[in-house]
Amino acid sequence: FSLDASLSRLNARDVSGDRVTGGKELVGRSRWVGSALLTWSPSALTFSTGCHGNDRTPVTPSNTKWLSGYVLWDASLGWNMRPNVRLVIEGRNLLDTPHEDIRGYASPGREFLLTFQLRSRGDS
Repeated sequence: FSLDASLSRLNARDVSGDRVTGGKELVGRSRWVGSALLTWSPSALTFSTGCHGNDRTPVTPSNTKWLSGYVLWDASLGWNMRPNVRLVIEGRNLLDTPHEDIRGYASPGREFLLTFQLRSRGDS
């Protein structure tokens, strides 16, 4: 098993002294961003599951409009069929969480990907 995780805190505020925007949070910068990934690799199989997300994000300089925060859950299953051949099925945003990274533009919902990797014998 392996566990990878990160959590970032950003205190990005306007320091201009402006009456309207002074001291407000900067546009497009979430206060909290985080992720976690748990991976298990018995023999030729690899299973990974994790989440990543953002805190709410201001979209106006006066901080009157915000994008909602969100957490997305993902998972994948990989199979090393041969030393140079790998098959991976991956699911992203498995709970189909509605979210926006840019105001007015919905980000993708639930996605499934199938990847086939073939490497030459000399590649690592």
